[in-house]
Amino acid sequence: SLLDANMADVIKSKYGFAEYVPGNGWMGTLSHMHPGEGYMLNASESGSFTYPGTEPGDGLLARAAGRGNQELADIQELYSSAGLNPYKFQHSMSIISDMSASASFLSEHNLEDLSFIAYVDDEVRGVTKVQTITEIDKDLLFLSVYGNKPNEKVYIRIYDEVTEEEFLTSLEFGFDKNGIIGSVTSPATLSGIVPVIPEAYKLSQNYPNPFNPSTRIDFQTPEDGQVDISIYNIRGQEVITLKSEFMQAGYGSLTWNGTDHSGIMLPTGIYFVKMEAVNYRMTRKMMLLK
Repeated sequence: SLLDANMADVIKSKYGFAEYVPGNGWMGTLSHMHPGEGYMLNASESGSFTYPGTEPGDGLLARAAGRGNQELADIQELYSSAGLNPYKFQHSMSIISDMSASASFLSEHNLEDLSFIAYVDDEVRGVTKVQTITEIDKDLLFLSVYGNKPNEKVYIRIYDEVTEEEFLTSLEFGFDKNGIIGSVTSPATLSGIVPVIPEAYKLSQNYPNPFNPSTRIDFQTPEDGQVDISIYNIRGQEVITLKSEFMQAGYGSLTWNGTDHSGIMLPTGIYFVKMEAVNYRMTRKMMLLK
């Protein structure tokens, strides 16, 4: 039987993907099929897939060949400029995101100047630009992320090609072969945008607080230097050192599981986390519950 495209149906190639949106057809970085390229279809129903369709509303992917070739060439050039070779990887996953929660950031940067880059450690695993979808009046990111191993930690950064600034975002996830995060109608929101190099030292309040059994401690440093972070009890005695090393400017995160230097679980009570760096000292109060 003929496979009618449904919401959340996704087709992808090595260089992009598209999601089917009823009434609007296929939307994404894949607008054409090219001879010699492989494709994968993720369908919500069983049946046969006929390509091309007959009308745009049927999910037509094929358009003018010249335009399709140019779009593929543009994507390949973007990948090359980021040092990304998708053929190094066996698998990919698809991310659909927007910047609806980042109005202040967008007021200071032009969308067309921004590249959105996926990393695993310091290796580029995906790159894309914003697409303006006039049919639904949205600016969306369609990002293909590549990998070979499951659950590798992927994080997204933004690069401004004009100012040459780089920014962190709060969007992080584990690599999932053929996984899909977000959709055209419900995209994953890109938020928490901060410069890669912060402007000032900061020791954030731990979260959660009170906590049991563990808590997260975020910190930042605007310059290279020694950073010491330790936990103290209410009598001012150091119970454990979480970090004591030279650190490059940037952001960090630590987890404390409520134990001391010997790995012994500490009793319920008030504790303090103290950060010391060049010309900076800050202490935060925490409550451990059992």
